[in-house]
Amino acid sequence: MASSPQPTRARIGAGNERELESGALRIQTTTNLRVDVEKLERLGELAGEALLMSRRVGYRLGELHGIRQDLRAMLSQLEGQLPKSHTMALRNLNHRLDACETALREESYQVNVRASQIDDQTRYMRHVPLAQVLSHYPRAVRDLAQSQGKRVRLVDTFGHVEVDRAILSALSEPLLHLVRNAVDHGLEPPAERQAAGKEPEAEIELSAEYVGDSIRVVLSDDGRGIDPQIIRKKAIERGMHTAESAARLSDQEAIALIFENGFSTRDSVNDVSGRGIGMDVVRRQISRVGGFIEIESEVGRGTTFTLHLPVTTAVNSVLVFTLGERQFALTAKDVERVIDVSRDDLRRVHGAVCVPVGERLIPLLDWTSPLGLAERGHPPERFSVLLVRKGARRVTVWIDRVLGEREAISRPLGDFLAGVRLCRGVALTDSGDVVPLLNVVDLMERSEHDSRFDLEQPRRQRSFTAVQGTRALDIRTILVVEDSEVTRTLVTSILRGEGYRVLEADDGHYGLEMLGRHRVDLVLTDIQMPTMDGLQLLQRIRASEDHARLPVVILTTLGEPADKERAMRLGANGYLVKLDFQEKTLLETVRRFL
Repeated sequence: MASSPQPTRARIGAGNERELESGALRIQTTTNLRVDVEKLERLGELAGEALLMSRRVGYRLGELHGIRQDLRAMLSQLEGQLPKSHTMALRNLNHRLDACETALREESYQVNVRASQIDDQTRYMRHVPLAQVLSHYPRAVRDLAQSQGKRVRLVDTFGHVEVDRAILSALSEPLLHLVRNAVDHGLEPPAERQAAGKEPEAEIELSAEYVGDSIRVVLSDDGRGIDPQIIRKKAIERGMHTAESAARLSDQEAIALIFENGFSTRDSVNDVSGRGIGMDVVRRQISRVGGFIEIESEVGRGTTFTLHLPVTTAVNSVLVFTLGERQFALTAKDVERVIDVSRDDLRRVHGAVCVPVGERLIPLLDWTSPLGLAERGHPPERFSVLLVRKGARRVTVWIDRVLGEREAISRPLGDFLAGVRLCRGVALTDSGDVVPLLNVVDLMERSEHDSRFDLEQPRRQRSFTAVQGTRALDIRTILVVEDSEVTRTLVTSILRGEGYRVLEADDGHYGLEMLGRHRVDLVLTDIQMPTMDGLQLLQRIRASEDHARLPVVILTTLGEPADKERAMRLGANGYLVKLDFQEKTLLETVRRFL
């Protein structure tokens, strides 16, 4: 007698089990799915771009509505001049256009709603618990405290706060640096604490909470605190302030000097934090993702650092404005308002020019110099300023023109311009523009010492218009060959700002076509591109009778000596590495070959 068949089992994947029992199929699945981070990031980028494109359609619908209004006005004027049959036909077409526009507007609204929902969900998928950043902190604190003979307790109340992976990555190193500095610089040994009437075990507390669409991370210790008098003394010794200017600083302003580049209260190097605190690096890393840091300290009681960070690196709204002929953007929430200012209203306080806002005098900054634009020096009779706030700090910024508030998504600069501190990325706006997104904190730091305007008479200068005029008879043309739209837009913006005529191509093949149709004085090309890369383009140029002597400059992420040697051997005139990129270096290189 044959035995009864036994159940057959087959495992078909992690977390999934297919089971065949007595001819019945049963499938068990888990509710979790592992997804590669890069794929998730790419999905997030596509969702953001889809949302932006849907809003761009809305922007174009606004333009269409304006055209329709003009058409109605024209038809009204023509009614008495056309045969009745033509007038009726035009009215019928107009009604059909109205119906089509109304339907299109409704469908555009629905697409925008769905795109927003997809974007929100993909953003949420990229959120991770902030507590993940703490995984290795307890051991780091314990080891450092033991090496210095200190007793330290680390307390965290991060709870369920979640942030974008990019924010977590940007926060991890600065926050650990703050914790290590607290142990190394701020906390006392047990004997010193007991002598001051404190518990022998010091405490560092970390907490986080949502504040609107941002998060606030607070790190506090019960250590020595920071003495503003010591900070003032060190600032004078290092030439950062005169005795007179240091004396005018409030205690809060004096303590904030620890964020200045190169400032240190130590004269020796140790293994924990190098020469001094290095807080400028912490501030810079936080500011690059749109955050800022504040500090409060009381001698003998301790120090508190408060980090304000966005929940996500995406930007929903930016204010676009011009400086000279160039467009720039700021996150809209950083701008309180636009103010029309008369030069007669300006006041000078301790050498700095200020704008009266309400009952306060707010410093006036000019960002043209830090951004490498032509200096203006002398404000006109009337001009516009942006009232910009970052935390408790407010400044006014002299601008040329406000282009308006735009819906946008942000993109980091990545390898390209990674070392440029004044720009935290680019904003892709709903009107189709790619605009540099400025780093408010760094610009405040860089330009506050330049707020020395001549209020009496104009300074002699060569304006951008004047520079353009001197080249009017001989405008040089540069062909930029680059497959990255962000990189290509930034480079062309820099070159056009200097008065050059710029042609664009997104690969070597199209670059060759442009060379065949236009007179070009210099080619600036990437190497890694689809269809035809930069080295293939270089070889084709050198093999051409018409362009064999044309200057070609390489701008690439490939920084190895062998890469440069190969390009130079093929006939490149210059070689710039994106990781080391500086606007000044680019312009100097271009001028050398033109």
